[in-house]
Amino acid sequence: MFTFAALPALLAAVAVVRAIPTPTTPGSNAVYNEGSDCPIAWVADPTGTWTKMTIQLMTGANLDMKVLETVAIVDGTQANNASFTWTCPQVSPNAAEYFYQFTSPVATEPTWTTRFTIAGPDGATVPAATPTQQGSTIPWGIGTLVGGSGASATGSGSTSVAASASSSASVSAAPPASSAPSPAPATTAPSSTASGFSISSAPLTLGSATSSSSKVGILSTPSASSSGNSANAAVGALSIDTRLFQTAVALVVAATGFAVLL
Repeated sequence: MFTFAALPALLAAVAVVRAIPTPTTPGSNAVYNEGSDCPIAWVADPTGTWTKMTIQLMTGANLDMKVLETVAIVDGTQANNASFTWTCPQVSPNAAEYFYQFTSPVATEPTWTTRFTIAGPDGATVPAATPTQQGSTIPWGIGTLVGGSGASATGSGSTSVAASASSSASVSAAPPASSAPSPAPATTAPSSTASGFSISSAPLTLGSATSSSSKVGILSTPSASSSGNSANAAVGALSIDTRLFQTAVALVVAATGFAVLL
């Protein structure tokens, strides 16, 4: 009659035939709390081939296994050192949905433990999401690492950081559309003085010519477009100036004659 006590011996015998390490711990009913020790044990490779053995925490179905985390890389040929203990990670759900996979670069065939339960810190558990697979009563589900990247088909423990697209604000160098031209500075029409001359009120720009009326910043005569009254006033002022000149000449002549007579 077969007993479960003989199972490790049977696995060891199979391992000798297959020449690969054979996992023995954890068993199918094993339950380990988050944050506590998670032991792993195996029967060493008797041929000395698996000197580099990678142990990975797995989840998922038999035909769709997913790597959660690489636990350790050890020498799988050392019979006196055929175990490894690490701290159970925080997972979701806390169900019998986890197992270990053993691989080696020199082997084409991996090997696995049975599924075991990672419970909550207080030992709380829930049933596996799916009770059967491939027609057998083999509970399974897809667990994730809490706070981690979750199940990954690649099994890499590294995190891939995507380059974020950064957009910088662009500054438009185009001139403002439909800008109205600035109006020219307003000028005040020259104001007439009693003498017929005027002073321009436009901004002083030496040496620059203005329109027909005047040069900027200097005394100028009234423009031809002045009103008739302004023109008449100028002519009248000119006539008065002529008469005064004639009178002055006459007075000078008279004064000269008077001086001769004396």
